Amino acid sequence: NIELVQEFINETRERISNGVDITFTAKANSELEDLMLEYDITVEDIEHTILNLTPENYYRGIDPSGKADFNVCAFRAFVGKDNVEIY
Repeated sequence: NIELVQEFINETRERISNGVDITFTAKANSELEDLMLEYDITVEDIEHTILNLTPENYYRGIDPSGKADFNVCAFRAFVGKDNVEIY
């Protein structure tokens, strides 16, 4: 539902603008560190990408099979000067 996705994005933007820190799982943090080393990506690039997500960036919802590591929704975006595609 596009409205729910937009609601999530709006709430995320509001939290970030109110000073709530962005935190990542250990796995995501490790993957982001690898991307930052391999490509010209900064923390600011990641935050900028998160703040500029739209419903069109929505990739998929929670995995109904229960086999996922976490119950999260995924977004697809391009980050940094090299436009690296991440989910």
